[in-house]
Amino acid sequence: MNAHHPIPQGLEAERAVLSAMLLSADCISIVRAQLFAEAFSLPVHRRIYHAICDTYYAEGAIDQLLLAECLRARGELEGVGGIVYLATLAEEVVTAANVERHAAVVLGHALARDALAETHRLQTALADGEGVEAIQASAARLRTLADGRLADADRGTAGGQVIAAEGEDYAARHTLAEQGRTFFGWDTGFNGLNDRLNGLCPGELSVLGADQGVGKTTLACQIFHSVISAGECAAYVTQEEPGRLIGARLTLIEADGVSPDRRRRGMLTSEEDQRIRQARRVLAGYDWCCYERCRSMAAIELQMRTGVRRRPVGLWVIDHLHRTSGHGESRHLELSGIVKRCKDLALELDTRVLLLSQLARAKDRLDRRPRIDDLRESGSIEEHADNVVLLYRPGRYDHLRDAAAKKGPGALQDLLAEAYGLCEKTRYGVVGNVKLVWRGDVALFGNAFLRTM
Repeated sequence: MNAHHPIPQGLEAERAVLSAMLLSADCISIVRAQLFAEAFSLPVHRRIYHAICDTYYAEGAIDQLLLAECLRARGELEGVGGIVYLATLAEEVVTAANVERHAAVVLGHALARDALAETHRLQTALADGEGVEAIQASAARLRTLADGRLADADRGTAGGQVIAAEGEDYAARHTLAEQGRTFFGWDTGFNGLNDRLNGLCPGELSVLGADQGVGKTTLACQIFHSVISAGECAAYVTQEEPGRLIGARLTLIEADGVSPDRRRRGMLTSEEDQRIRQARRVLAGYDWCCYERCRSMAAIELQMRTGVRRRPVGLWVIDHLHRTSGHGESRHLELSGIVKRCKDLALELDTRVLLLSQLARAKDRLDRRPRIDDLRESGSIEEHADNVVLLYRPGRYDHLRDAAAKKGPGALQDLLAEAYGLCEKTRYGVVGNVKLVWRGDVALFGNAFLRTM
């Protein structure tokens, strides 16, 4: 590396990438998926890159002033050129449409610098007489560099490898079928849902929608419990309840049969208390975690990508969509972006995402039976979700209970126990309605037969 071989820098592309990150928060996740901080040739740009990411994940927003405050708090503002340089960066591009191309240019220059540095190291080693071993070591380092730098990029897969993977996938499904399994994914704990959804499959986004008070968090916790009790790793993002209440729900599910009302009042019987204590010991041994402070999609994504856990998380439950903040010029666009990001992350991380959603109240329908177009402000759910299940309990509505009571106590009891998972969309198109049972004494859902309403 001398005057005849200048070190590749690509400073214009670096400034364009940083400018796009300031212009559009959506670019931050895009850039982070392509670039590492060291890809920027200037230390100043590396510090700004770190500050943009840290500010966004801490505040849920980014602009020139927030960035300046972050750098000032770190004592780095003047070192990166002060307000003047940040203003120059902010005006570098007028659109973020080309951010992926600019990031690719930055990455290309970074790889070229790595390769030139390795070449210089090899030249020195050969001059010192190290010979073939030096060449082999250098080649291995270059391969490692390339693999590491491009780990998050889609470099394409040969057709033969794709077909081989498909064959392995079918073989796994066939093995399960021979063992008596009728579905491929993870067990939800509910036979009808397993049948309709094919279980919880990797790469899929499933949306569970319900009116307020119908029990979507309860059902989500039961599905979550089914996964962790089978020895899998899962994470629960709670935005409406503190983590201890999610723990209480899971404890009651594990203990099955304990009165939730007596637990709430601190009046458990001796036998119930023993069952609860045993349930806590069992739950403590499962591989799961709970997040209470992830209020934005950016914060959730950060945990999905970088959270410290014993092994990869196979299921993420996000409770719920309408309590999650995102970015967009309107609430509709904000929620649409959150749903799309959940699907993208399910694919990229090869995990399962169960996203809870509220419904607009179906007051115009006498039976209050929900439909997919009741999903509040989120038409994109139908577009991006692999599965959409709407939870329905007719016994929740006064006028339906009054009508049943007139038929007799038995009719009322039957109505109160009715529950359905309305599978409005599934990955394989096998839609239909799953009959569940509402066990009012323990406030949990139970299995029933499959039926079409």
